[in-house]
Amino acid sequence: MTRRQFDYLKDSQIKPRYGWPATFSCNGRHQVWPYTTDGYTPESEREYMEGRLALLDEMVEDVLYVQPRGGRFQINDAGAFLAADGRQVTRFVIR
Repeated sequence: MTRRQFDYLKDSQIKPRYGWPATFSCNGRHQVWPYTTDGYTPESEREYMEGRLALLDEMVEDVLYVQPRGGRFQINDAGAFLAADGRQVTRFVIR
């Protein structure tokens, strides 16, 4: 991942989540949106981002491989982690 891509993910955040540069949710339809609230995010509060950054779409694929219904995942400079159990689903190095 490039620094520019990482900054884009951080800048896309609507509501920061303590301790994580970026947090997203996704569903089984491959839709992805930045975190806005704890629990279920009403559709009216979702700003869908699929297709905007191929790397984010790849992370969604990794999340759905482990959790087919989707869920929340968090990103830091080491990769993407499932919010439910902290399992790492994507690894990357920022260059």
